[in-house]
Amino acid sequence: MIEEMVEQLLAQGNKQAAVKQLYELIIEAAGRRDFAGAEALRLKLIAIDDMALSEIIGSAEVIEAAKSAAIDSSWYEQWQDLCARLSEEENNALYFALKEARLRPGMAFIDQGKLNNRLFFIMQGQANIVCRQEERETLFHQLKAGDIVGEDTFFGISICTTSVICQSLVTVKYLERKNTEGWHESVPALEEKLRVYCQSYARFDHGQVSKNLERRQNKRYPLEAVLNARLQNLKGQDVGVSFRGVLDDISVGGVCFYIKCSQQSTARMLLGRPVCLTFSLGKVAMDLRGVIVSSKHHLRNDYTVHVKITNADNPCFNQLLEKISARQ
Repeated sequence: MIEEMVEQLLAQGNKQAAVKQLYELIIEAAGRRDFAGAEALRLKLIAIDDMALSEIIGSAEVIEAAKSAAIDSSWYEQWQDLCARLSEEENNALYFALKEARLRPGMAFIDQGKLNNRLFFIMQGQANIVCRQEERETLFHQLKAGDIVGEDTFFGISICTTSVICQSLVTVKYLERKNTEGWHESVPALEEKLRVYCQSYARFDHGQVSKNLERRQNKRYPLEAVLNARLQNLKGQDVGVSFRGVLDDISVGGVCFYIKCSQQSTARMLLGRPVCLTFSLGKVAMDLRGVIVSSKHHLRNDYTVHVKITNADNPCFNQLLEKISARQ
């Protein structure tokens, strides 16, 4: 119906009236909080007459103002420091990308050893950050309303090194990484501002815990060699994707190697994937299987990839470790 009215005006050669009609419809849609509809109409307005600057700019301002008015005041109150760092458009983009969930006591909403692509804002309740080591579970930190959790895996490239378990009924708002994909065009500075905020106000250092656990478990030994990595499925079968890397260090539990990668999204896709690593040291050929547990970006498209070895009982591998440790 709406498109028919606009098309009729355009067919009559009355572009100005069509622009005016669309502008009024945008105002109406924003007023009833149909923001998706308002944005779609605004895009149509731009397509019809990209020189109608007054209506294009004015409609954008109306939509952002309507979005701001629709935000729950409790959000501004609880996240005052974060909101103060963001523009009106950035605040709106963040808030309307969030989803809300109520989580029951005892529920783990971040699981150690698994992937997490969500950033959680705790609105109400208490939760514990814990780490499992064999049969022991250690409490590292207690979270409450006003805390953020999940930032280490949301912004970084890593499998979760800890779990977060609800101690009471917990209400969270959460941001999924897929919902930030359009930000680089509409609000290009928002993700970086959010990352900096999370780092500044972090109540818990996940990275330090990860390093401490590694030190307690296995010593790393530097070792340089060219290797080939082949991605596999859960049955241990090659899936036809392979890449080269340079070995950096090894330990009883895993290996670390460097790769070249131009896109962070590609490095992120490696997380949790089974992999077969082959490399040679003199006349000895190594064939190791494991799971990619983390990746870290360095300069010039260099990434370190960390693999947890699943066939560490390999005799050749154990002999290599014994020789290297004897030299230390």
